[in-house]
Amino acid sequence: MESVGYEFVKRNKENHQKIAVEFFQNNSLNVQYNYETLIQRAQSIAHHLVESGYSNKRVLVLIEPGIDYIVAFWACVFAHAVAVPVMVPLNMSTADNLNFIAADAQISALLTSTVVSRKLTKLYQIKKSTNYHVTSVFRKLLNCFRRNKESNITIRSVPWIIVTDHYDNQVPFTMIPSVEEEHVTFLQYTSGSTSNPKGVIVTNKAILKNTEQIYGTFVNKIDRAISWLPPYHDMGLIGAIICPLLYGKTLYLMSPFDFIKNPQNFLRLVNEAKTEIVAMPNFAYNLLISKAKDDTFNCYDLSSMKFWLSGAEPINHDTLMKFVRAFSSVGVRHETIFPVYGLAEATLLVSGVKENEPFLTLYINKEAYENNLIDIVDEYHPNALPLVSCGRVVEGLDLRIVEPKTNTLCKELEVGEICLSGSNIAGGYWKKIEETSKSFNHRIPNSQLNYFRTGDLAFIYQNQLFITGRLKDLIILNGKNYYPQDIEMIVGESDPGLRGGCAAFTITSDEREKLIIVCEVKHKIHDYLTIKQNIREKIVHHFHINVDEIVLIRQRSIPRTSIVSLSS
Repeated sequence: MESVGYEFVKRNKENHQKIAVEFFQNNSLNVQYNYETLIQRAQSIAHHLVESGYSNKRVLVLIEPGIDYIVAFWACVFAHAVAVPVMVPLNMSTADNLNFIAADAQISALLTSTVVSRKLTKLYQIKKSTNYHVTSVFRKLLNCFRRNKESNITIRSVPWIIVTDHYDNQVPFTMIPSVEEEHVTFLQYTSGSTSNPKGVIVTNKAILKNTEQIYGTFVNKIDRAISWLPPYHDMGLIGAIICPLLYGKTLYLMSPFDFIKNPQNFLRLVNEAKTEIVAMPNFAYNLLISKAKDDTFNCYDLSSMKFWLSGAEPINHDTLMKFVRAFSSVGVRHETIFPVYGLAEATLLVSGVKENEPFLTLYINKEAYENNLIDIVDEYHPNALPLVSCGRVVEGLDLRIVEPKTNTLCKELEVGEICLSGSNIAGGYWKKIEETSKSFNHRIPNSQLNYFRTGDLAFIYQNQLFITGRLKDLIILNGKNYYPQDIEMIVGESDPGLRGGCAAFTITSDEREKLIIVCEVKHKIHDYLTIKQNIREKIVHHFHINVDEIVLIRQRSIPRTSIVSLSS
């Protein structure tokens, strides 16, 4: 079949002078590539990769978010090198992940930028010093240069290629137009929040199929997309970069760090560029809502936006409603809100609310829900709990809801595990044969297909998908089921001194399950006793359960992996 890279060049043959990407930095749009420049520079690097023997080898893409990241990724695609997108390490957790990924993927080269290479070189020089004292975060970063026990690969042991060094190389490049369907285009490493990251094998076939599905659902209705999502994340890479560019759209890009630091710049960019689509997780909508109190936002016109996609995190009905109310005066409409569901193992998109079909909110009985039953009630019922639909399954994907213990198909309104089969499903987990077989080759009754077990729980109602939680995360107390995201949402609303980060889980102690809650508090807060009391009262009121232990921490004082280790 034709390769993703060949398709990219072929489809944009008439778009050479059209703007492909504009990058927002220093409070303005000041870096701009048309399709001709983007393709030429990517092919220059691809030529170097091919000449250096990196075709079909794994190449780490370690660059700060921006246009250089996009160029480097397409260079790997053109050269048929297997891209391994990763984030520049910022803390202990991401430094550990980088070290693990480099060894696990058995990388042969590193594509990077001048900025990142200088930072890493400085760290390496610190490591070589016989007398140095560094923080624990830097110590973890230095581990990136140390050899893994099971591998000789480190980021220092492979060649570093500075992408900008090859931008002006006017060299002929002939792309091989076709590849095998199962050709590995890139490895998408999962977050690894509770374990080592797993490399999802994203194939040529899967990318072409899922981008076609995304195009048919959303992208065919727009010409200008905007994104601040990390380019190493599946929603940021597939949904915000690969798909729009494959179909000749213009992408307006800003760094995730810029968005978090000043989300008002995002609204300003929407206003200036008249963008039409964005995908963001729930927390980003909350961040924008928190800034809506500032009168200056009224000067922005957001009416150009046709699609506000919400995904990658549990979708909160109240957040979506607050967002519409906060920005309705500047053009945000209820009918432009589109909840979506996806995951890396499906390349990205699984389901989404379609245009001209407002997202469906279902009110269910909270008490029945705790017993794994779906009982639809009126919005004003005293036990009403709103659940937001993630829309209809994309065309060409077979989705089944299966009872995880008995492997029987669930009926409408019965909660079970989502199982998927289709051309957009990934090729498995890198170097994890047993786990690939268990997760990707599942069989269900009356079907000869292999299904991927997502581990996500959901039910179907009126052909729409409603996500309820994660199978492994399910909290069972006194025989009743509780989803951690529901508890975490209530905790977040219990006291103004809480910052937002929260984790709810159980541990087994004294022969029973105990509920533990860990959450971040604002730096200036000192009245911990009142906060804990407010949390307990909220949890008792909403769920009729007691919290065994509440741990309050300062922002970023411990990573989530450390929180999880408390339960082991």
